[in-house]
Amino acid sequence: RLTVTARVGSGVEAGTILSATAEATATPTDPNPANNTATASTRVTLEADLQVALTGDPAQVFVGEAITYTMVITNAGPSRAPEVAVTLTLPSGLRVLEASPSQGTCTEESCDLGTLGPGGAATIRWRAQVARWPGASIAIAQGRVTAQASDPNPSNNEGAVSTLIRYRVFFPFVAR
Repeated sequence: RLTVTARVGSGVEAGTILSATAEATATPTDPNPANNTATASTRVTLEADLQVALTGDPAQVFVGEAITYTMVITNAGPSRAPEVAVTLTLPSGLRVLEASPSQGTCTEESCDLGTLGPGGAATIRWRAQVARWPGASIAIAQGRVTAQASDPNPSNNEGAVSTLIRYRVFFPFVAR
């Protein structure tokens, strides 16, 4: 019995079928050479543990002020993660002013980061303004990442952060 272990190169695309053929020869000549070769095939799959860390600064704001949300996406591997997509979900009353990714492109609350290699990371900064605030005093922003790779731990693909929303109340002073 012989066992061979091979490492697949990082440039091999997911879905590629790799095959290996083994052939046994011996002296004297085998009377049944039809069973002297065997082929094994396997389909290449990508597995990447993507992780999200989401923070908000400042921790409390007044209506009309801006919040900066920072999301760090890391790929703990072992494979590259192609077509990494990120979304930031904000409660109504907050509006995105700008999104700045360290790689890829963003439109409002979603980003396409391209490929993230094993051990790699990307950062996105969103600036959002509290345009109006109709309800509770806590705003919860949520971030999520997906990719075209199997994720062995999907529980860390989402993150959330809370921000305290405050109102400025002015009482006019009337002298009597």
